[in-house]
Amino acid sequence: MKAASTTKAQKITRFNYGEMLMSENKVKVLLHDYDITFSKMTGGDRENMLVKFTRHAKRKLKILGKLGVTKEKVIETLKNPEELLYDTLRDRLIAINYTSNIAIPFEKEDEDLTVVTILYSSELESIVRRRKRSGRWI
Repeated sequence: MKAASTTKAQKITRFNYGEMLMSENKVKVLLHDYDITFSKMTGGDRENMLVKFTRHAKRKLKILGKLGVTKEKVIETLKNPEELLYDTLRDRLIAINYTSNIAIPFEKEDEDLTVVTILYSSELESIVRRRKRSGRWI
């Protein structure tokens, strides 16, 4: 009998039951069949990382430039986030900068990072609190 492969829906369901343990700069996400560990910045040499922006992220950066959000601020947030969370629904990491009111969902591939979008809100703390409470961000 052929083994069933894990579908995206099954993977998301598993991530909803994750729990997080924090110690120093390391965050460990324990999931049913997964054991993912990443440092505060996802590890590796932060100075030599390649940061790529999706087309959507580039458009958002152009729009949010009017509010003072720059490419340099985004990269600085990725290097030194005030908080680093895991999005259980989208299977992405979220770098948070409360001072600049931005949250940056990104994906990590080897040592390279891909910025998916940039979220800006004056109510960022409230949004983060709600998503943590619902279990979407851990």
